[in-house]
Amino acid sequence: MTDLTALLSAAEVFSVLDIPPGTKQLLAGYSGGLDSHVLLHLLHTYCHQSKPAPGLTAIHINHGLNPDAGHWAEHCRAICQELKIEYRLIELDARAPKGESQEAWARKLRYDALRQLVGPADILMTAHHQDDMAETLLIQLFRGSGPAGLAAMPAKSGFGPGRHYRPLLQYTRSDLKTYAEQHRLSWIEDDSNTDLKYDRNLIRNNILPAISQRWPAISRTLYRAARLQADAASLLDDLGNSDMQLCAVDHGNYLRVSLLQVLSSTRAANTVRYWIRSRGFPLPTERQLSEVFTSLLAAGPDTVPCVCWNGTELRRYRDTIFITAPLPDPPDPLLQIDWDMNTPCKLVMGTLQASRGRGSGIKASKCMNDHLNVRFRRTDTLIKMSGHHHQLRKLFQQYGIPPCYREYIPLLFAADVLIMIPGICIADDYLATADEEGWKIEWTDSATVCLGGPD
Repeated sequence: MTDLTALLSAAEVFSVLDIPPGTKQLLAGYSGGLDSHVLLHLLHTYCHQSKPAPGLTAIHINHGLNPDAGHWAEHCRAICQELKIEYRLIELDARAPKGESQEAWARKLRYDALRQLVGPADILMTAHHQDDMAETLLIQLFRGSGPAGLAAMPAKSGFGPGRHYRPLLQYTRSDLKTYAEQHRLSWIEDDSNTDLKYDRNLIRNNILPAISQRWPAISRTLYRAARLQADAASLLDDLGNSDMQLCAVDHGNYLRVSLLQVLSSTRAANTVRYWIRSRGFPLPTERQLSEVFTSLLAAGPDTVPCVCWNGTELRRYRDTIFITAPLPDPPDPLLQIDWDMNTPCKLVMGTLQASRGRGSGIKASKCMNDHLNVRFRRTDTLIKMSGHHHQLRKLFQQYGIPPCYREYIPLLFAADVLIMIPGICIADDYLATADEEGWKIEWTDSATVCLGGPD
């Protein structure tokens, strides 16, 4: 392994940082501490030796948690002025709500703020090192995490539209300190790093030192273990993606229950976890995932069970499961909206939009003054289609619309006659013929509510 303290040549710095050609901007997370100052110094060296060089900006985040935070921000500003590096200060109120972990809450706000700054050709660079990796692995182990959690920190990952690099993971805190001393760097010592009420500090100051007395290379060993777990997690993702493709319908919006049930319980659980993550939702706990299998997958096809966690709702309808954010309060069933079709109509879910044309949509001659009446769930209402009157309930079943969505679907009336259900049908007497002026009407959330979905 390259000796970090000997990184003086351009080739060695380039090798460690591994910044791809075409990178527009490097954003360095800079707390002012030892680790981030070493990284900033390396990036500064890189940008001076690289032709052409990307931009370099140091990002300092003041969480508002330490009374010395203002002094730290000024220290970082002074260092950046000395090195002629662009400096940006972000101030947050990172005090955690009741019941939330202060560490986790501050980290979430920090990364949310950083994500707003990273463009498609940019890289966020952070100074996580081998000891950080070891600490994170132990934290995840104590929480009972699986391979994905025990993989701890990837060296490279996507971040918003850009990338996130941790180029110092192969080095220890001791390596970084030696480098900083040899280059006479000036850094901040955060007194909160000794506060043992934080899990990471307890592991860093008490647990790892005790273990290292018996196993001196424990950080390097745990780093290797994390990399092996990352390999295992990658293989599980490959299997999860393969199984999801077999079980998914409608471009992955749903999973077929009958196909999941063919898999072993372990493999089915891996598939569901992978699918949930691929849809952009947080993963359930083991207890919640068990409830998914007992309440949803084992439920009868005529039931509509739902399992909820952390801003996520997983439901079953017929032979499929689907996932959503919590639904808004439904519109009042007595609500009526007088809609001027020349302007969009914003609804509780989605928006109605109309465009004038010939040969499709609702007959313009049937829309008095370009107005229609928008109503919602009318269980006793019929619509005439293909020469027959159809009940809404049966139409919704035919088009595979889960019950949880049905009360949000706009129903378009002319006088007291139901003439259109957007995405499903137009009543026979109101459908524009090829030579007639018509209003083409679209509802932006028609795909969301599974219109035309599984039968």
